[in-house]
Amino acid sequence: MNYKILTDEDYNDIVDISKNIWDGNDYLPKVFYKWVNEKDGCFLGVVKDGKVVAVGKYTILPDKQGWLEGLRVHIDYRGQQLGHAISDMLFNLAREDLRNGKITNIAMCTHIDTKASIKMMEAKNFHLNQSCLVAFKNYNSIKNKNLNLDRFKVEKWKISYKNFKSLDYFKTCNNKLTYGFTFLNLCKSTFDELVQSNSLVIVNSHRCIIKMKGYPSIICIDNTFEGINDATLYSLLKYKANEAEIYITNPYDELIHKLKENEYESISNFKNDCVYYTYDEISK
Repeated sequence: MNYKILTDEDYNDIVDISKNIWDGNDYLPKVFYKWVNEKDGCFLGVVKDGKVVAVGKYTILPDKQGWLEGLRVHIDYRGQQLGHAISDMLFNLAREDLRNGKITNIAMCTHIDTKASIKMMEAKNFHLNQSCLVAFKNYNSIKNKNLNLDRFKVEKWKISYKNFKSLDYFKTCNNKLTYGFTFLNLCKSTFDELVQSNSLVIVNSHRCIIKMKGYPSIICIDNTFEGINDATLYSLLKYKANEAEIYITNPYDELIHKLKENEYESISNFKNDCVYYTYDEISK
């Protein structure tokens, strides 16, 4: 197997891989240069026929989780075990860091319908730890509704880490922050990164976390339709994004009904479909 650490020159190959993923809305091209330049972890590709045809990423998150993500195989090269090969290589790197104390655990997140990926990780002794609902809103659903940014009062959400971690919201989600198909442990490093990236905002009196990972990922702390809708519409307009995604840890019937009524979408009919798997080192 011909592996390589990805560089800036591999961008076009990544675009070619991504064009057939998530209906062409894959976030990988948007985070490519950031991932290439990260010092920790490994952004790995497999080269065949003179081009990168499969990729995967091992990331060390701010909470010191070893995170496996970004596994992609070009549509013309599937069925050749390339995903397994990259996954094994990155998993072994993460496991070495775990045993050396560089990370605290190994984890990954995917959509519940990616059966092959889930089966592959379960074979490595990963188990389901948590899940949440991801809802989507497409810019096309609002572009003819005469919306503009003037309808939103937006301010920086100034809060201390002590008060942030004491929010009732975190008691309902095992002290996890979930956005961009990533489950982060709530810790000071994670909080500081949110502050530095200006991701803590108040939109029309609703406390929100709006994090960019190619497109806006939104958490509404009060978990109401009004808060979710204001944060989503604001994000679509401000960032001129094709789509925004909303992470909902505890969806309830009334909220789901309003989301459906207002042209929000879900891949799995508004069931918890974003799944978080963690590696069990002890029983290996």
